[in-house]
Amino acid sequence: MTEMEGKFEELLAFMKEMKEGQEEMKQRQEDMQTNILNVIITKVDAIVEKVEKNEERLGKVERKFDTIEEKFDAIEDKVDTIQQNFGKLEQEIDKLKKVERIHEGFEDYTENRIQNSREPEIIKNVPVIAKPSMKLSTYDGKTSWQVYKTQFSIIAEANGSGSITKARQLAASLRAETADILRTIPEDQQLNFEILSSALELRFDEKCFKDYSRLQLKTHQQRPNETLQELAMDIERLSHLAFSDCSTEVRETSPLQYLIDSARDLEIQKAL
Repeated sequence: MTEMEGKFEELLAFMKEMKEGQEEMKQRQEDMQTNILNVIITKVDAIVEKVEKNEERLGKVERKFDTIEEKFDAIEDKVDTIQQNFGKLEQEIDKLKKVERIHEGFEDYTENRIQNSREPEIIKNVPVIAKPSMKLSTYDGKTSWQVYKTQFSIIAEANGSGSITKARQLAASLRAETADILRTIPEDQQLNFEILSSALELRFDEKCFKDYSRLQLKTHQQRPNETLQELAMDIERLSHLAFSDCSTEVRETSPLQYLIDSARDLEIQKAL
C-alpha cells in the first residue's frame, strides 16, 4: 500500500467518525427538544388545569352573588311591603284621630247645648257614645296642687274629655276647703276649666301651699279624740309640706316643737 492510499483511508475513517458524531449530536438535539417540549406541555397542562379550577371557582362565586342579589331583591320587596303597611297604618291612625276630634267636638257641643239650650229635652235624646274611662282621684288641698293637676290632666286626656267635661270632673273631685273655691267663681264660669284651674292654682300653688301649711302648724291643736300618734303623723305631714325647701336640721327639729305646742296635755308637753 502506498503512502497516498494510507492517507486516503485515514481521511475516510475520519469522515466516517465525523458523520457518526454529527448523527449522535443530532439525536441529542432531538432528544433535548423532545424533553423541552414535554416540559412545556406539562406546564401548559398544569396552567390549563389551574385556569379550569379558577373558572369553576369563579362560577361558584358568581352563583353566590346571584343568590345574594336574589335575597336582596326579596328584602327590598319586604321593605316595600312594610312601608306600604305603615302608610296604611298611618292613614288608619289619621282616621281615628279625626273620629276622636269629631267625638270631642260633638261632646263639647252637646254639653254646651245642654247648658245653654232652652229645649234641653231635645239634647237629652241625642245618643252619647260611651267610652272606657280612668278613675279620677279627689283633691282636698293637703297635697301639691301642681302634682294633682298633672295627674288630672293625664287622666283627662286619656279619657278624651272635652273642656267642659274636664271642668265638671275637676269640680266634682274637690273636697273640703278646696270645694269652697267654687263659691268664688261666678256661676256662668264654673264650667270653664281654665278659670277653675287658675283659681285653684292661685289658692293652692307651691308658695301659698307652704304658707298655708305653716299657718296650720302654728294654729294646730290636738283634737279631743285624736291620739298622740295621730297628732304626730299630722304634724309631720304639715312640716314636710311647709319646710320642704329648708335644711335637714330645720325639717328634723320643727315637727317636735310644733308637736309640743299642739299637744293638749301639759304633762305630755313637759315630757316631750
